[in-house]
Amino acid sequence: MKNLLFMVCFSVIVNAQEKLQVQQTIKNLFDGMRNADSLLVSNTFSDDAQMFTLYKDEGGKVHRKMGNLKSFLQMIGTQTKGALDERIHSWKIHTDGFLASVWTEYSFYFNGKKSHCGVNSFQLTKESGKWKVFYIVDTRRKHPCNN
Repeated sequence: MKNLLFMVCFSVIVNAQEKLQVQQTIKNLFDGMRNADSLLVSNTFSDDAQMFTLYKDEGGKVHRKMGNLKSFLQMIGTQTKGALDERIHSWKIHTDGFLASVWTEYSFYFNGKKSHCGVNSFQLTKESGKWKVFYIVDTRRKHPCNN
């Protein structure tokens, strides 16, 4: 019985540590954006990461736009420190071994002014002991923004 209790406790602790590491990877991504540090941001992504944005046009039609990691990193490097500020309001993190799925609500500020809000959906994998984002899709809207 003691062994079973130990294994359950150990498993819970390991899972909590994994979730904290996943969360730190995403925090590094947004810290890098805020600091215009494209190297820090680059270190959070796998080399073949895919990026998408979902948005509605004025007629209500949903569009999906594919991003480019290289262009994204170049854009970050051209910003002034503090210009890009994505503020996370909630975290939902699930892990299973070397896979993590994260859902975050956010508000995005550009040069101190709220630009838009939405959710991010991240997929991460553990590569050489480090969590890396290999897929991200976000939604963007002007309102309603609760935060």
